[in-house]
Amino acid sequence: VFLLLVLYAFAITLTRGVTDYLEEDLPTATIVEAEDMFGGLFETMYTLFKCISGGLNWGVAADIMLDVGTFYFTLFILFMFFMLLCVLNLVTGVMVDG
Repeated sequence: VFLLLVLYAFAITLTRGVTDYLEEDLPTATIVEAEDMFGGLFETMYTLFKCISGGLNWGVAADIMLDVGTFYFTLFILFMFFMLLCVLNLVTGVMVDG
């Protein structure tokens, strides 16, 4: 449940940033790529889940966030750092110890 709440909180912010970014006039390839990965709340949550579970190279998603803006790129990196180094290690430790 905690993982889902963290995913949801970050997804709301990142989706809002990408939505603002998509309102600008951009090359078609950039729009399609950003919209596929971060176009809506579900797509963003799915992309974030794939990044933390190994289903998607998180560098690909980070490159899109770098195009969106430095704040959103930094937020994405902080999400990955927090999820991979803190939360998932904590869950693994509880499973192994229990």
